[in-house]
Amino acid sequence: ENSFNAALAKVLAGNGDGAVATLDASPEKEDALSYYLKAVVGARKGDASMLNNNLNIAIGKDASFKTKAKEDLEFFKFRDNADFKAQVG
Repeated sequence: ENSFNAALAKVLAGNGDGAVATLDASPEKEDALSYYLKAVVGARKGDASMLNNNLNIAIGKDASFKTKAKEDLEFFKFRDNADFKAQVG
């Protein structure tokens, strides 16, 4: 099943690449929440570019993700990353 929930289950099971593939094939692929989840996958993979690119899109679609990302422990290791700080303030 290609849905946000299926992708989330894959993230929680440690299958980030599978989650991204599921999101890309889902009807929700353009939703802000889907981009935010891809940013989480990027953070878990240690991929700052993936994190920042997807977070930028998520925030552009829904500004409330700026505050959420600032407080989200998924991004703790990136709190000093210049691009991340520029996005969340």
